[in-house]
Amino acid sequence: LVSDGPVDKWQVICNPGSEYLVFFVNSRMLKNVNKLPFFFLNNRMQRNVKIKLPFGTYKYEWYDPRDGDSLGEGTVSGSSTTNIPSPGISGWNENSGIVLTIKRDLN
Repeated sequence: LVSDGPVDKWQVICNPGSEYLVFFVNSRMLKNVNKLPFFFLNNRMQRNVKIKLPFGTYKYEWYDPRDGDSLGEGTVSGSSTTNIPSPGISGWNENSGIVLTIKRDLN
């Protein structure tokens, strides 16, 4: 279902075609984030989530699991593989992960 994301590990709970919750968990690569070269960090921060969604329009929102704060939201069109932009690492704590919710827009 998910083939890429802002970190290397994730868990998905979903009602396919309707709603999805993806928890991106701590990546070993991000533990020493301050020691990585800037060009690598810049590319890493821009990694999109790649997820298979059925045809339709979906609303997504990113959350910080520590406090439930929203880190960004948007709308995407489902296709065989859909790309959802992820927030930069500076917006969330790599030790606690990040949550993505996706809901089909029925309007």
